[in-house]
Amino acid sequence: MIGGIASFWHLMIVSQTRQRVMSEVEQEGLFVMNVITQTIRNADSIVLPSIGSSDSMISLDVSDAILGPVIFDSISGSVKIKEGSGSYISLTSSHVILSHLEFYNISPTGSPGAVRIEMTLERANSDNKSEYEYAKTFYATAGLR
Repeated sequence: MIGGIASFWHLMIVSQTRQRVMSEVEQEGLFVMNVITQTIRNADSIVLPSIGSSDSMISLDVSDAILGPVIFDSISGSVKIKEGSGSYISLTSSHVILSHLEFYNISPTGSPGAVRIEMTLERANSDNKSEYEYAKTFYATAGLR
């Protein structure tokens, strides 16, 4: 009887942990994608990557000279933003690892510009526990206004 209760209790804890991990990765992914897409929409132009190419970083010209250029980059397993001459600031926590970030400049000729973004985040799992194994790929497209 005690073994059954202990087994049930363990399964509940593992399930709750798994749900928390999934929620954490998804919330951070949505937050990062929202910051990137809003910045692209409000930018004046795409500096890098050039039309038809892709890169793991994007550089955007913005109307505010103090904040420009705005750069999003993949540095040490994290999504980082840099505005103007400021320092890089991490947009992801230490609990989430960036395993892939790619910006595709899909701007048609004569358009203000458009970027497709692919980003894969996974939960940091230094203890190699199965309940912490979770990764998700996020996709978005944003056009300059």
